[in-house]
Amino acid sequence: MPQLTRQQRGHFVRKVGMYIAELGRVPTFNEALRDRNRPDKFPKNILQAGGWGTWKVLLNQVQSAHPELWAMTNKVKPKAEVKEEKADPLESLRASKVEK
Repeated sequence: MPQLTRQQRGHFVRKVGMYIAELGRVPTFNEALRDRNRPDKFPKNILQAGGWGTWKVLLNQVQSAHPELWAMTNKVKPKAEVKEEKADPLESLRASKVEK
């Protein structure tokens, strides 16, 4: 199988993201190959053809390119939505200071 173009890689990463989001968990590579509902054009040598090398690298690509799908898979809020206000560390000192 020839190398995939950048556009083909992007489409495949999206398909894998949708696939694991539908499953609700991250399968192993062998589980994904045996699954009959896997994305089409998911041959055994896709990792080498896409230039990923390992299943973990492909999953990292899905996580960085599509955080919303990754969040659906792992039931976590995406980082963009999680914003915690940091408390001012000097606030407690200001509150305890007695005005003169």
